[in-house]
Amino acid sequence: MTSIEEPNATLRGMVGGIAWLWPGWIPQGRLSTITGPPGPELTRLAVWLVTSVLRGGPCPDGALAHIESGREVMWLDPRGEYARLLEHLSPFDFPRERLFWTLDPDKPEETHPAIDLSNDRWLEIVGQHAAFRRPAWVIVDRLSTRHGEIAPEMHRALEVMAEIAQEVGAAITFLYDQDVAQGTKPGRSAQWARVAGRMATIMALRRWAPATRDMQFKVSKTSFGDRPDPLRLRFEADLPEVVHRPVSPPRSLVDRAVAFLEVELSGGPRSAFEVTDRAWWQNKISPRTLQRAKRQLEVRSYKSAGRWWWVLGVL
Repeated sequence: MTSIEEPNATLRGMVGGIAWLWPGWIPQGRLSTITGPPGPELTRLAVWLVTSVLRGGPCPDGALAHIESGREVMWLDPRGEYARLLEHLSPFDFPRERLFWTLDPDKPEETHPAIDLSNDRWLEIVGQHAAFRRPAWVIVDRLSTRHGEIAPEMHRALEVMAEIAQEVGAAITFLYDQDVAQGTKPGRSAQWARVAGRMATIMALRRWAPATRDMQFKVSKTSFGDRPDPLRLRFEADLPEVVHRPVSPPRSLVDRAVAFLEVELSGGPRSAFEVTDRAWWQNKISPRTLQRAKRQLEVRSYKSAGRWWWVLGVL
């Protein structure tokens, strides 16, 4: 076989005129987001993905990651929980020398600052760090909210971060709690729509089944044509791995609803509104299917303090 010179990483990552860190999932020079249930899984998933990219792949779906040699990853944490990030790094063979976070030049003693992207000063600091270090990937863990809602100032932050991504050629990925993205308060859906409109790709990490640690990871929105096939992940000992076995979900919609209710009500009475809301937004179980499962399980209803409650067994 005739050998040819290997093109540089940026050219190898070009698909349809778009440069990718992870083809079909993480575009360079643009914003993306990963939504998922509140908890540590989002951070662990991001660490896992960043490790694959920095080491040149393969990515979870077998594709090769595309990153120029020596380029780094910038990690921004609005909560300043970098010590916890280091804990997440420990199980991985992570090249820590290629990870950095933004520091406040006026307060060098603060080695783990909370990054407030709704503040113009912090946006300027982040932009300066990005221009100087030129990271390949920027992770924002997580998109800041106020009382569960997106702060209005964050929309300007997204504009500035999009400019940084384009100027530096970096992929910028925001981690975003699913409970916020899919909340039901008035106006919250409109806020999420404004955020989503700025994202080149939106990736979603969702529970595969209520009683398992398996999760589905898929691209739920892309601006670049076809979506890649979803992945089924399992978090064993807190480390994600791809489940290659054939997918075998519960037999019917009612079976899924029964399994969901068994888990939701195992700890005692739950608000009927909360259970119905979680069933639909996190598992796509309709209220009608949930009622059928409720009758099959003999779930009892009662009213207290002006709210309806569900409980397993006889009251």
